[in-house]
Order: sequence, then C-alpha cells, then structure tokens
Amino acid sequence: MRSVHPRSKIPANSSASHPVPRIVAERLVERARADAERIRERLVHEVGPAEYYRALRIAMEETTFPVDIIEIEKVDKETRDRITRRGRLVYEERE
Repeated sequence: MRSVHPRSKIPANSSASHPVPRIVAERLVERARADAERIRERLVHEVGPAEYYRALRIAMEETTFPVDIIEIEKVDKETRDRITRRGRLVYEERE
C-alpha cells in the first residue's frame, strides 16, 4: 500500500524516477514553512515562550537530527503510534 500526503495526491514515497516539478516543489516548501510557523506560534501560545524555547534548546542539544516538539497526548492515534514506532524521545517534562 502506498501512503499519500493527506493534503495532496502526491505519493508520500515519491522516488527520484518520478521527480516533482520545480514549481510544485517550491510551493510544497513554502507551505511547509508556513505550516511550521503556525505550529510554532500555537505552541508558544499554549505553553508560553519560555517553556517552548527551553524544551527546544534541551532537545537540540541532545540531538543531531531535526526536532519536533509535540504534546503526544494531543495528536491522533495513528500519528501517535507512528511517532512511538519511529521517533525518539529526547526530553520529557516531569510534573
């Protein structure tokens, strides 16, 4: 079964044999940046800027790969399961 990005008809696992046209790639990058900015703004609003940047700093110091900060309890089950299988916990806030 092939996975498809939920917002497009472009297969998520497109290979080099089927290159994405440059204009499509540029639009995808622009949309990804805009989505990332909205997510960042929402997180800062929900947890506060100090807590967001503290968690981001800790995560970035501990990794050599891109970091996503999420509240795992607030994502849908399918996404949570995929993150649990493939992701790596770097920092967990203790209450």
